[in-house]
Amino acid sequence: MILTVGEGRQFQTIGAAIAAASDGDVIRIEPGTYREALDIDKSVTIEPAGDNSQGAVVLDGGCGPHLDGDGVYTKRKGRQGK
Repeated sequence: MILTVGEGRQFQTIGAAIAAASDGDVIRIEPGTYREALDIDKSVTIEPAGDNSQGAVVLDGGCGPHLDGDGVYTKRKGRQGK
């Protein structure tokens, strides 16, 4: 399943999308800065929506991935962060 994150999308936060996701789902994130730390406890693919011309996806939670239009971040189960 594809879950979308961003203003006016299915989910307002990446964390909410992860909580609703199942193993194998794809989470597409609209450009913007997301101020949250993530606990990724599922095998999901997190990728930016659109291309690099629309802006970057920045996770401002102290640490974490920076996704641009060319990047795909796939996380296996485990904690992402400090």
